[in-house]
Amino acid sequence: PFLQKHNTISAGDLIQFAGAVALSNCPGAPRLQFLAGRPNATAPAPDGLQPTPGDSVDKILARM
Repeated sequence: PFLQKHNTISAGDLIQFAGAVALSNCPGAPRLQFLAGRPNATAPAPDGLQPTPGDSVDKILARM
């Protein structure tokens, strides 16, 4: 509902902003610079790109 009401904000920008605000609320944490302008995805991620809950750490790191 929020992104539909505010269609000038992308989902990626909302997630990045929320993460920057959350981190800045932790005592002693650095302040992150927030840069807006991420486009919304137009297609789903290809199969195998996103880790699954059952993936091991080695399998996830092998993707990098």
